[in-house]
Amino acid sequence: MRKYLPGMALAGIVALGCQNGGEASEPPEMIGMTTGAETEERKVEMPSEGYRMDRAEVLGIATAFNTSEIEAASFARENATQEDVQEVANMIEEDHAVAHQQEMQMAQDLGIALATDTPTIRDLQEQHRQAFDAVRAASGDEIGRIYVSTQIDLHRRADRMLEEQLIPAAEGDLAQHLRGLQQVVRRHERQLTEVQNRMEVVAEQPAPAMEETY
Repeated sequence: MRKYLPGMALAGIVALGCQNGGEASEPPEMIGMTTGAETEERKVEMPSEGYRMDRAEVLGIATAFNTSEIEAASFARENATQEDVQEVANMIEEDHAVAHQQEMQMAQDLGIALATDTPTIRDLQEQHRQAFDAVRAASGDEIGRIYVSTQIDLHRRADRMLEEQLIPAAEGDLAQHLRGLQQVVRRHERQLTEVQNRMEVVAEQPAPAMEETY
């Protein structure tokens, strides 16, 4: 039997921790994004009561999530000015690339075609698109700040979706893969939060006094 992301296997390949700091900021308002107390949250569309996703849809949702993460992480790795943002983006890109490859192999082994156009997939892709658009529209240090802020939100949403929708709909190797992916998502969220916290600390530090030279 082929093995797919058993338990913490994928999370275990990540040895890189984030060590540096920056400054945090909130992203522009986006559909479903947490941008402030006044922003009404629109969750990813939930299936109707009694509906059970099949394997094609479950894998399609996981794949849509992973490919969106790879795209955003690649951009942040290449364009963020903060070293620790570059490092965490590189880790996210690599981990989601591994997960994506596993899902492609699993679909081939199971002989199924991935779902690509369901309400849940469309909503998930729209949330990621708006987050990525906000990052691409930024410049300088704001690229890293907005990337980290939106990624924390997206990873928390992915964790909830895995827990409430995808894992309950899966079994066998697919369920095992999704549990491993959930552990990776949680690890990413923790490390992104650490980076954001360091940004806030740096932002609160007063600027050094300038010596008078005249």
